[in-house]
Amino acid sequence: MIFEVKTKITATKQSQLTVTDYYNLMRGLWLELDQYQPIKMVCQEDAATLNRIIERDRIVEFLAGLNPDFDQVRVQILGKKKLPNLNEVFAIVRSEENRRYAMLTEHTTEGSTLVISKQEGRGNKDGKLGFQNPGKSRSGFRTTAVVLIKIHSGVAFAKSPATLRKHDLN
Repeated sequence: MIFEVKTKITATKQSQLTVTDYYNLMRGLWLELDQYQPIKMVCQEDAATLNRIIERDRIVEFLAGLNPDFDQVRVQILGKKKLPNLNEVFAIVRSEENRRYAMLTEHTTEGSTLVISKQEGRGNKDGKLGFQNPGKSRSGFRTTAVVLIKIHSGVAFAKSPATLRKHDLN
């Protein structure tokens, strides 16, 4: 059984999996391997050394199975003077995946509109500024500027009070 599990570990690649799914798959295989080869150490120093060796091997196995687009992160991790532990390696790679996803994902805000108005006036009796709700008037406030920002196809268009027309608000 040990041969089969080690063969699976070596053959496992990230391919279409997310980094988290790939890591969880590898962890499952490592746990299965641990079940088939229980190692009992007498000396604590030797046990700690063996655990570091096993963790280093698992880091290499994990990094080796990542997709080629993680080559730069792989080199960065392996080039460190002191190799991070397995959980830290996973966190670094997952962070890179999240960064790439955020940068490559198109964030559409089609049809969004924002109206900004500057109001001047007296504050409340307690010294805090009051804000006027749309459609309601509150004495002591007057609107001095209105700017309409409309987002269409990822491009923001702004209109100043001088060019603002009623149909722009619809």
